[in-house]
Amino acid sequence: APLPCSGFPATFGILFNMKLSSIIAARHRIDPPQDLLFTVDSSINGQVFVEFDSALNYSGVIDWGDGSSNTVLSGTGNSGTNHTYSTNNTFQVKVSGTQVPRFLLDYQLNVVSVENLGNVGIQNTSIMFDGCSNLTSANIGDYITSIDFRAFFNCLGLTSATIGNSVTSTGESSFSSCTSLTSVSIGSSVTSIGLQTFAFCSSLTSIIIPSSVTSIGVNAFSMLTNSSSLGSISCLAMAAPALGSSAFNNVLATTIEVPIGATGYGTTYGGLTVNYVL
Repeated sequence: APLPCSGFPATFGILFNMKLSSIIAARHRIDPPQDLLFTVDSSINGQVFVEFDSALNYSGVIDWGDGSSNTVLSGTGNSGTNHTYSTNNTFQVKVSGTQVPRFLLDYQLNVVSVENLGNVGIQNTSIMFDGCSNLTSANIGDYITSIDFRAFFNCLGLTSATIGNSVTSTGESSFSSCTSLTSVSIGSSVTSIGLQTFAFCSSLTSIIIPSSVTSIGVNAFSMLTNSSSLGSISCLAMAAPALGSSAFNNVLATTIEVPIGATGYGTTYGGLTVNYVL
């Protein structure tokens, strides 16, 4: 072992070397895999059907959360799987592995929450939870890089969504028609809010657009009627994001708050009066 520095107690040298070892270990640490996690309420429907893409290669395991045998996913030719619960309860399903490129739960009425999309190799989230009308909360996690076409479309019971800091874009209609959605946290890596991402989310009361955003798509926050709840809109970008037409159509808000010294917004932005106050 290295000798302690001259003039210092031996314990100082030991503590110094322990600290140095901890720093080196931290630099080489690899984050552990995170499972795809979602919760099922079998009292709504006792059977879950998951659809895969049979043309893609799979390597993963589904733990259904009820103590039954796991379902192993391997190779190509996987088109889908069913699981039936024998009792009425809530069960957290855990999907682990390195290659689960497509995992579709669309129109599964017993899916009630999403805790993490994990880092299991998902390549495309299009229609992943489309029509899951009893889904109440969704946490994307910090590995998925995009929320794709209609990923959470028409999830009528969804009240809160957290878009992790790994996400760079939200796709067309990804949260559209989530009429109970009141709270959305958009991660600081999102650069593009796509076409109709939050269209017709009539219960959304406020939105903060992070400084990373450079484009906001057509009808991104538009509502069906003027009775929508979206009354507070803030955009933290110092340079005004490129704006699609009708991005804020029929929202309750008449103003948008932006940073002092920001450029490109002018006096009005998307039909809203610009307040330079942030």
